[in-house]
Amino acid sequence: DNHAAKDDRQRSRMPKRRQRERRFANVFTDMSPREARLLFCVHRRSLRSLAAESPAALHRDLYRFTLSSNGQKLMANRPAPTMKAVKSWVRQAGERAALLA
Repeated sequence: DNHAAKDDRQRSRMPKRRQRERRFANVFTDMSPREARLLFCVHRRSLRSLAAESPAALHRDLYRFTLSSNGQKLMANRPAPTMKAVKSWVRQAGERAALLA
């Protein structure tokens, strides 16, 4: 019975997490919800934190995560985001964060 309650809590959080990933991805012109989830997995969950990031360091962290077992499950044999995509995300995050400030 205790396990059933835990399963219900996990199920109720799942749609919120996916909804947040979709909303975050929609801020960018070239980001999929899967890539947003990848950013969340490496602890980049806001425009401000993404805008302050070095594209090279972020690309390195994303690549390293995709080599892990959790990263491989998430990416499902897809390659890590390219440096060009990461630079674009950081640039767009900086532009949008400046508008919000």
